[in-house]
Amino acid sequence: MRSAVGKWIGPIVVVEVDPAYFDDGNFPQLLARLEQHFMMKVSVITPDWEADHGIRVKGEYCPIEILSDPALVWRDLTLPEDPDTLPF
Repeated sequence: MRSAVGKWIGPIVVVEVDPAYFDDGNFPQLLARLEQHFMMKVSVITPDWEADHGIRVKGEYCPIEILSDPALVWRDLTLPEDPDTLPF
């Protein structure tokens, strides 16, 4: 997984996951953990060449312009085992 923080109306957290996680039956739990970790709604994306713009999105809406912004900085993301661990 990797994450980035973009700017739209306000800050927006985008997390890119492997398609296997995206389509997994446990995705709602992953989304809840991500939102708890970042303490805000999260947009989760995965590559899919058959989808619009080559990605699928779940969670918070994220315009494609945010994802194509060259200033967007991606960082590796590993969720802590303890869900109560703060991200900073």
